[in-house]
Amino acid sequence: MQMQQFIPDFTIYLASERGLAKNTLEAYERDIRFFCGYFEGQGISSLDHVTEEDIVSFLSHRKLQGLSEATLHRALMALKVFFKYLLKENLPSTIP
Repeated sequence: MQMQQFIPDFTIYLASERGLAKNTLEAYERDIRFFCGYFEGQGISSLDHVTEEDIVSFLSHRKLQGLSEATLHRALMALKVFFKYLLKENLPSTIP
């Protein structure tokens, strides 16, 4: 399954069901877009092929870019919420 296709509905879910503040919503969406872009740049365009090690690699890459611990923690939280959303919606068949 293509990663980017889930972002619009995920954003709606965050706004309507999770009740996140606008800034948090925008930050989560940005984090997920970076996540998807990172893997697409690695030639991985399907969530079915992302592993836990891939997520650690992504976060390490973001840390090397100079992101603060708080920003990295928020990115990890965004990923957790994203994958929980995908599971809830029965979207990809395999995710970490």
